[in-house]
Amino acid sequence: MSETHRSIQALRSIRAGALAAVLIMLLPGASFAADPTWDQGRMTKLAEELYESSSDLYTTLYKDQGAMGRFGGGDASHDFKDTVRILHSETGHLKAELEKGKGRAETRPVIKRLLELNDDLQVSGQRFDPQDDALGGFAKFEDILHRIAPYYGLNVDRKGSK
Repeated sequence: MSETHRSIQALRSIRAGALAAVLIMLLPGASFAADPTWDQGRMTKLAEELYESSSDLYTTLYKDQGAMGRFGGGDASHDFKDTVRILHSETGHLKAELEKGKGRAETRPVIKRLLELNDDLQVSGQRFDPQDDALGGFAKFEDILHRIAPYYGLNVDRKGSK
């Protein structure tokens, strides 16, 4: 085999390897960031905290008549409270799945949905006073959610999710 022929084969091998690497990086869900190490016990504990936080927010908005009155009526108020209801349900689902031993791959869609709901709450909650006691639990919920997201390879900024 000639030197030129070996060089051409080597170049083809390099190109094939580079193409394979690019294709792998484009796969859905592929994450090459420095994700924290998965720890089932830690994640279950964080999910419990997240659920408790969503329960507090849910209880405030649905059971505290004073809070409901401050949010008034109309579509914006309904959308906000309904999103909190769905968020509460999803956090319960996450907690249950992690307690059953489900891992990162099985629970990642739930975290992605929670981040979407978090964004929805930020948008619909803009018309309400952020200093309102009824919304105090939202900051705690968001903080816990933002601590969980990196374990799923999801980047979250403090103004919204990925």
